Amino acid sequence: MFSKILKNSAKAAVIGLGLISSVQIQAAGLEFDLSGLGMDVPKNYAGRDGLFVGPNFNYSTVTSSYYNWTFKDVKLSIDDVSGVATMAGSMNRNSDNSIWTINTTLNDLVVRTGTGAGTNRQDYNAGTDDLSSILSTMVSGTGIEWKSLDMTLSNGSSSWNFGGFAMPDMGHLNVAELFYRSNFGGASGLIFDAWYKSDEMVTKYRYVDKKVTKWRWKWNRHRNRYEKKYYDVVERVKEKYQVARYVGDTKAYATPSEVPLPAAIWLFAPALAGFTALRRKRAA
Repeated sequence: MFSKILKNSAKAAVIGLGLISSVQIQAAGLEFDLSGLGMDVPKNYAGRDGLFVGPNFNYSTVTSSYYNWTFKDVKLSIDDVSGVATMAGSMNRNSDNSIWTINTTLNDLVVRTGTGAGTNRQDYNAGTDDLSSILSTMVSGTGIEWKSLDMTLSNGSSSWNFGGFAMPDMGHLNVAELFYRSNFGGASGLIFDAWYKSDEMVTKYRYVDKKVTKWRWKWNRHRNRYEKKYYDVVERVKEKYQVARYVGDTKAYATPSEVPLPAAIWLFAPALAGFTALRRKRAA
């Protein structure tokens, strides 16, 4: 009977150590809590409550509670091998306090150092780049970025899909970033920022100045006949274009999360029991 218990304990030891190893591998990634922003950021910032999704970035929409959500329990997890990140959790819509979920996958990680004209970007390399070191340098502007993302919002009865978009004219070359900022809404720290556009497109119209080629009949006295004379003029013309129905933004302080210890302790228990049994057998 004792030998059977000992055999099972030894198996438990192996299994326990294996689980502990898997926990250590998972813990090698980075995790951040994005739920600490609130109203600390000035009102003219889109996504100041965690998430903004609206028809445009006009002041009337970015400050409206109808288009803003507050992160309730949202975590950002980064795999420091692949560079792939996930942002997931629950949030409250500010207008009616309804509960929504957000699930986002971010791909194609880029490392950024320096600011302004001295900014340098390079694709993430797990063999040479240390994410923990990069994100703890506390130098304004230094951080990491992602080139693409997919986001899904759900309120339990329906869901909406979003992609990411960059705004080169505003200096945002990628769709999301995690970087240190020395003063953001009166505080300093790691800031997570992302920009979204809905998969659904709509047709809109606008007036633009365009060069238009026209012609008129003009008498050619040398040939004794009328001929077409072409000339260019600039006119305001109406044109249609496609645009995403909704655009979005996220701004949130990123607070490093600690790896839960109780889970590791419980996994270690069977391993400890197994080695204790082995020691007793040897002593006997």
